[in-house]
Amino acid sequence: MMETLNNSKPNLNLALDEYLKGRKLPAGLIAAMLLIGSLIGFAHNTSPAPFIPQMIDFFGLDSVRDQPLINASMSVIFASTVPASLFAAAIESRIGTRVLFTLAMLVTAIGVLMVFIPSDSYTLFLAGRIIYGVGFGFNIPALGSAFMKWFRPKGRQLMVTMNGVLPLLGALVSYAGLPIIGAAAGGDGGMSAGWQMGYGFTGFIVVVVFVVWFVGVRKNVDDINIAVEEERILGADSSEQGARNENPFKWAFKTNQIKCLLIAFICDFCMYMYIATIMPIWLINAGGMDEITANLWTAIAFPVFGVAGTIIGGVVMNVSGRRKPIIVLCQVIKLVGFIIACMGADSGSVWIIAGIALFGLGNGGWMPPLFLMPTEIRGSDSSKVATSYSILMSSGYIMGLISPILGGALSNGLIDASGITGETMQLAYGLKWSVFYLGLGHIVAIIASLKLKETGAKAGEENRISYSIAS
Repeated sequence: MMETLNNSKPNLNLALDEYLKGRKLPAGLIAAMLLIGSLIGFAHNTSPAPFIPQMIDFFGLDSVRDQPLINASMSVIFASTVPASLFAAAIESRIGTRVLFTLAMLVTAIGVLMVFIPSDSYTLFLAGRIIYGVGFGFNIPALGSAFMKWFRPKGRQLMVTMNGVLPLLGALVSYAGLPIIGAAAGGDGGMSAGWQMGYGFTGFIVVVVFVVWFVGVRKNVDDINIAVEEERILGADSSEQGARNENPFKWAFKTNQIKCLLIAFICDFCMYMYIATIMPIWLINAGGMDEITANLWTAIAFPVFGVAGTIIGGVVMNVSGRRKPIIVLCQVIKLVGFIIACMGADSGSVWIIAGIALFGLGNGGWMPPLFLMPTEIRGSDSSKVATSYSILMSSGYIMGLISPILGGALSNGLIDASGITGETMQLAYGLKWSVFYLGLGHIVAIIASLKLKETGAKAGEENRISYSIAS
């Protein structure tokens, strides 16, 4: 099939070379700023987690009874991320991708740097988290649109794979990098507490990204749209033209592929945020670890294996030309990981680490096909991919908002029903079984994944033909 198409269509790369000739597209600078800014954004999804013990003391919280409030330091961002992302997707075509990413970096920097306001108010800290969430929400559709507009099919596939690494790499920065900065900054738990520097230092990096992007990426870059040019070169049929004229939100919600990915991602992010929130505390109470050791093992079991899974998933996806089998297998791996972690928790922390490492492997492994599939669906364009990313991430983040609070409430309920005494034993018991019950949601993710249709190079003519040619 590929040979026939290649003989009947012009050479895509040569045609795109001609299209880009004379157009100033600083693709290297764009890629670097998108990835650095997004990496820091993802790092701050989980950035309070390694500092929770210090924050409990700093803000005067109760480590057992204030669990839902403590967990809100992670989940409150999604109360602003979700509407900001959907709003940004709706206005992206009007203001342009360049302006949208500029706003994303500006608002993110403000939200993160608010931690340096001299105050011991937990409410003010949560306000900063909410503002950061707005910036992160703006970033989501900006990425999807940028991938379609400014990168060729091969570069797009590479950027999507790298973007799939960012959530786990961000968590690695959060658990391993930020505590090092905080420890180096020192502090005695007062207003100059080291955790504030550990948390807020990356805000200065976001300011640099904002300045470099604003100066280095010209306003007319939004006139370049490689995805639209691809379709012109290859010749879109009437069904693709009809899809292209459809409202992006309507198109996404009626597309079966997006709906199946949406269900799987909701299940995934529910557990991603809960594990990211409670993993260090779980290891401290169930395994008797100190804070530094617990953060280190969290970084290894969760983000490191997640990054490894993303790389493996990206390589297998590119070599095999398939998306669906990777997605299905990764959902199964995550479910098995939860069962191992929870069933073995009483026998030692090694089983928690092993199980969560499997979860990390599966969580990372399906990120490349998850983010690539929307770009390969027949009739997709930059606005539809931006909207699809926003819907996927926003729906997942609604669960990210709910799951740490729900998990904390579930844990408290299980503790009360158990009759167990002693703070350490109570927390270990409540966390173990709350993870188990929430983790069973991955059965739904497996079912949704099985209903997906293949979109990769092995999919055949029913899907977007430009990727069969460009692969």
